[in-house]
Order: sequence, then structure tokens, then C-alpha cells
Amino acid sequence: MKRQKARMREQLQYGWRQFVLKEGIVRFFVLISLLYVPVSFFLIYRGDVQSFFSGEAMLRHASSIIIFFAAGIYWGLIWYWILKQEQHQTREEKTVPKKRKRR
Repeated sequence: MKRQKARMREQLQYGWRQFVLKEGIVRFFVLISLLYVPVSFFLIYRGDVQSFFSGEAMLRHASSIIIFFAAGIYWGLIWYWILKQEQHQTREEKTVPKKRKRR
């Protein structure tokens, strides 16, 4: 998790669009979509190609892909917001002088 957070922190400098594109769409959406297709082909359709490419199944696949795409964008935006808040907090801690304790 530390390496993943470090990689995501490096990408913050490119802006939110680039971050959402790389983290949300490329990493999350593509990974989930690539897992969904073979798993659904073998588990749900039991390897039947004709039923996998039927009209009703194609609508199900398209709706799943759209949901995964929206979840990827959401994933990217949430992580961008979290890391931006952490960055802002650490920057604030560095600028505020430490208070001395009174005796």
C-alpha cells in the first residue's frame, strides 16, 4: 500500500484529470473489466459462446462496463481528494510554528 500511495502522490502534480484517467480508468476500470469478461464467460455462461454473444447478454455486458467505468471515475476522484487533503494537511503542519508548553 505504501508503494501504491507513493505512486499516486507523484501523479498529483499532473492535475485531477490526468490522475483520474490513470488511476481510475486505466488501473481500476481496465482491471475490473478484464476480470469480469472471462469470469462471466466461464462461470455464468459456462463457456457457451452463442449465449455469451446473444442480444440480452450483450446488454448485460454493456451495462456492467458502464457501471465499472463510472466506478473507476469515482475511485479516481475519491483517491485524488484524499491525497490532496493529506498534502494540504502536511503543508499546513510545516508552515504553522509549534507552540511551546507553559510551565
